[in-house]
Amino acid sequence: MEGTEPYKPLVEGAPTPGMEPSRGVAVAPQWDDNGYIVGHGYTGPQLQTWTNGLFSCFDGGFLACLYGCCLPYCAMASARTKMDRSNCCFNCMCMNPMVGNNVIRESYNIEGDCCGDILTVYFCGPCAVVRAYNEVNARGPVSMQAYAEGQQWSTGLCDCSHDGSSCCYSYSAPRFALAAARTDFDDSNYCFNCCCLGTGPFARNLVRESYGIEGSCIGDICTVYWCSICSTAQVLREVKRRRFIKLPPYPHNQVSYAPPQKMI
Repeated sequence: MEGTEPYKPLVEGAPTPGMEPSRGVAVAPQWDDNGYIVGHGYTGPQLQTWTNGLFSCFDGGFLACLYGCCLPYCAMASARTKMDRSNCCFNCMCMNPMVGNNVIRESYNIEGDCCGDILTVYFCGPCAVVRAYNEVNARGPVSMQAYAEGQQWSTGLCDCSHDGSSCCYSYSAPRFALAAARTDFDDSNYCFNCCCLGTGPFARNLVRESYGIEGSCIGDICTVYWCSICSTAQVLREVKRRRFIKLPPYPHNQVSYAPPQKMI
């Protein structure tokens, strides 16, 4: 796309196009004819470990333990919000603890797998929530956005004519279609997405915000509520066009947010 810069690193310390391969980074990404990045190609450092044990609930303080045990959905929502600055109310309404635990673990490049995420939350939900909450408090925020803000959807909500296969897939098996979209988007586990992601607005919100597409959490919820099949098809088309992205692994994706300035 002539005259535009298709990729601008949004993570402090992330490699820029043309950087020589080295430990923790990799070769420059490639772009398609439309200026979209075709995968970052980062190779991560050694896997991290949890800073707190599963049953070390009080390591983060009594209040954190009480918060996670009494209000697990709110605690997991606030943990993800602190990690990537996503909307806390949206996370509380649309993100279940299994998905939250998985997103936090993979964002911090912590060793484990999707089966462990499911079983840990299923058999010891409060402990898993408290551990994730304490992990975010210990490690701090990371970047989940790969594109500069202000992007637009490449196709409209009802533009099924652009890709009939995506429309048919979304109509006949919406849960599997959305799971496939997220898997193609960030290389997450397909079986996990089928079991835990559902057909709610979380996947649409994750894809939209990571691609820097304009919109809001309310818009994501309303779109999925009123036209879920078209929403799933649109997400599928978007992922097919922009393709797989991979952010720099932790700790290369750490960011520091400046506190808001006071008005004088």
